[in-house]
Amino acid sequence: MGHGSSTATVEDEGSGEYTARELSLPMSGHWEIEVVDSPIEPVDSADVVGKYTSLKFGDDGTAHISYYEYIQADGYGVEQLMYAHNNASYTTCDGEAENWDCYKIDFEAIDYPVNFAAFTSLDVDYEGTVHISYYKGTTGDLWLASYAGEGGNCDLFEEWNCWVIDDGGGEDTGLFTSLQAPKRPEEVTSIAYYNKTAGELRFAFFLGTSGNCGPGDLWWCSVVDEVGAGHGQMGLSLAVSELGMPMIAYMDGSDGLAPLGLKVASPAYIQSYANCG
Repeated sequence: MGHGSSTATVEDEGSGEYTARELSLPMSGHWEIEVVDSPIEPVDSADVVGKYTSLKFGDDGTAHISYYEYIQADGYGVEQLMYAHNNASYTTCDGEAENWDCYKIDFEAIDYPVNFAAFTSLDVDYEGTVHISYYKGTTGDLWLASYAGEGGNCDLFEEWNCWVIDDGGGEDTGLFTSLQAPKRPEEVTSIAYYNKTAGELRFAFFLGTSGNCGPGDLWWCSVVDEVGAGHGQMGLSLAVSELGMPMIAYMDGSDGLAPLGLKVASPAYIQSYANCG
């Protein structure tokens, strides 16, 4: 397979103890490539499968992928939020790879692509539940899909729940999402995203009560920084530290299209002042 050995220091099951282990890495540059999903026949030149991908591993080693799909057929198109995972006991995807299950979570029939279910970001929480944030270009909203198993409200088999988290009040919001699911019971689901109309970097998190957005106003949505309106591309990434502190790395285009700059933002928990948000 062309793999070599590399030594890495890794933590043992969250114990705080670190051990040097031999890992198998593609030192020679050879990778095993599999087609997981692809357009079905007859293929239209406008078909798109696998755009806006996001991948995370669960604790059991299962790979989880969210992605966008656009299929043109019979004079109309369908944009879809898709989810795939391996280690399945069967194969439902339209690619060549075996034991992958592909699943349509949310979809809408449209005349032409408008980025329904775009900019997906996937994460797996401490209980193994998959969450996916995404943008609905048909309405300009931030949405969240979470696996429920049963009793869901958005997919054909009612296994997923889909909720609008921020409708933007008529503004175009929810682009370039970055999601972090809780890794411990005391943490919450959080999402960083872009409001294109207002030119805002925004942050949403599950509050549980007395919020200002999301289903039942159980979420809190707020402005982090002014980054410039109308951007067609935006660098944006959210991570949460072991101490539970979120940090967002993002592109600042508030002074026009050039020069662009890299910024980071994190809550001013300790300081008596803050300079954004």
